[in-house]
Amino acid sequence: ALNQFVIKVHVFLKAIATSAHSKNELSEETAQLFFQYAQALADQGDFVSAAKYCEGSSPEAKVLRDRLYRGRSSQECLAAMGGSPPEFPYAMVSVQVSRGQVYAQQERDAARQQELQRIQQQQQMEEQRKQQEAARLQQQQQQQQAYEQQQQAYEQQQQAYAQQQQAYAQQQAQMQAQAPAPTADALAPGWVALQDPTSGMTYYANQTTGESSWEKPQAPAPAPVPQVVPQPMPAPAAQPSQDQPIRDASVHST
Repeated sequence: ALNQFVIKVHVFLKAIATSAHSKNELSEETAQLFFQYAQALADQGDFVSAAKYCEGSSPEAKVLRDRLYRGRSSQECLAAMGGSPPEFPYAMVSVQVSRGQVYAQQERDAARQQELQRIQQQQQMEEQRKQQEAARLQQQQQQQQAYEQQQQAYEQQQQAYAQQQQAYAQQQAQMQAQAPAPTADALAPGWVALQDPTSGMTYYANQTTGESSWEKPQAPAPAPVPQVVPQPMPAPAAQPSQDQPIRDASVHST
């Protein structure tokens, strides 16, 4: 029924078309019926027929005409509409970015930049910490090697000291074995025993000084051999603890 009504009205309008009659003279109810018929045709895929019968000034009719004009059958639909592009169904509004959005974006950018700087600082601090830790371990290894060398030198010195002690004991034994044992009849150096021709008694005379004595001059006891004891070498300093902080070599002690 709607199909027959729209076609009859459309044919009637063409038949009586004069300067005083136009498509705008359709009543709102009739234009609404034309729109419903055109919408049904568009839903069925007949876009050209829908463009031909789409009438009215309602927002829905304007939107449908614009969609048909911008669809895949744009040229055919434009010819069905009389060759004039339909009115754009929407109002043009100038949209600008609000200052609040600009400030918010700037704040987000600043926060992101600060976060990047913080991450970079943390990475630099971590790298410095690793370098300091590597330098501390290297210095500890050097100190350990120096201590081991000192310990080895001390052990060698101890062995040399023991050898010196052994050689000294052997030398003392040899000197004691070679020293002549003092006798009771031994005279002091330079003295000789003589017999008095008158009394027949023995007296003693010093060939160097010409001194004489009835008493026997005793030979002095041999001087003791001086004992030279080798001194042991001092032990090396204790190894520093790994937990002990390492002093910077560039700092001069006072």
